Amino acid sequence: MKTLKALITSVFIISFSFAAIAQLKSYPYEVGINLGAELYSGDLTPTLLSPYKSPGLFLGFSGSKKLTNAFAIQAGLSFGKVRANDANYKNPEYRQQRNFNFKTSITELTASLLWNPLGTERILFPYFFAGAGISFLKVRRDYSNLNAEYFSNDPAITDGLPQDIAHRLPRLIPVLPAGAGIRYFLNKKISLNLQTSYRLMSTDYLDGFSKGANPSKKDHYYTHTMGLIYSFGERNTLSCPKLSGKK
Repeated sequence: MKTLKALITSVFIISFSFAAIAQLKSYPYEVGINLGAELYSGDLTPTLLSPYKSPGLFLGFSGSKKLTNAFAIQAGLSFGKVRANDANYKNPEYRQQRNFNFKTSITELTASLLWNPLGTERILFPYFFAGAGISFLKVRRDYSNLNAEYFSNDPAITDGLPQDIAHRLPRLIPVLPAGAGIRYFLNKKISLNLQTSYRLMSTDYLDGFSKGANPSKKDHYYTHTMGLIYSFGERNTLSCPKLSGKK
């Protein structure tokens, strides 16, 4: 028991020592790369966990400039894909008969404000962000396997689907990204991060369907990623503690 207490005490001492050092070695510029999953939530995902049945690949690049110890601005460029398929779900039964599916490629440009609530860089710390951006879409919907006879008395299909087919699919939409992450420094300049980001958006045609599916359930997409960040530039010493007795 004494050994365990001594070990825990040592870990805390070492952690706080590294945290104090990290606070004095802050670089103003950073570039990063993130890789992970891009997920869709909308008309073709019946449950909260449904998006995880058909994740798409996400690749993102970022560059940031620190404004203060707590805040930074970041620009991002990402490439990803979202998709879903009714055939993946046996319940409710009609999805096996409707057989809607889609794939949408997304190229996104964003600008965000990052906030570190601890106010200083440590070995391990959380962060939050929010911003605005533009997404360029290439929507590819497929209703070729629809069992039209099964839905012969369903207005959503008989009336709604023709409206969807006639509707112009979006190519460019505004988005509002927001999310949170955890960052861990491997050394003075290189760190890892885990991040989740959610996009608020204005279209219900990310999947190519609305009236013919569920117009009351709006489309969204989000990401879960892991990244590598490189810090560089002249060190910022503004956060260093002042030495008393010296001018």
